[in-house]
Amino acid sequence: MGTPRAVKSQAIAYLLAQFPGEEEFPLDDEVPGEVAMAKEFREQWVMKFDGSSTTHSGGVGVVLYREEDKVVALSFKLEFPCSNNTAEYEAYLTGLTTALEIGVKHLRVLEDSNLVVCQAKGSFSLKAPSLDPYRAMAQRMEEKFLTFEIEHAP
Repeated sequence: MGTPRAVKSQAIAYLLAQFPGEEEFPLDDEVPGEVAMAKEFREQWVMKFDGSSTTHSGGVGVVLYREEDKVVALSFKLEFPCSNNTAEYEAYLTGLTTALEIGVKHLRVLEDSNLVVCQAKGSFSLKAPSLDPYRAMAQRMEEKFLTFEIEHAP
């Protein structure tokens, strides 16, 4: 299996927001299947994420992969009303947390939300005070990688 051609995480996020399941899974449950720990040499992983919201809930989707066929795909339903920007940050933090938990040291992030990318790079300031805790947590997590880059991928 090669690198995924196109992952439409937005579709997963919309689907989760529109059709919430009856089952509840806490976020601390282990990811089903085996997840390989990242090796110490310069093994770069790529993360794509997306979040979406409706008036009552939201959803997030995250995909982490590297060239040698290692893929981690996650999707979660958010059980609280939130803005699209909040859902994007929830997805971002979920992806960063997962990457750190599996031992990723070198991460490249591709995201379609220009707002999150520009705030991560420091070229946009935060205007919504509700996003301050998200940004602060993301910055602390970004610093834990040996190399980290984020770019806008429309």
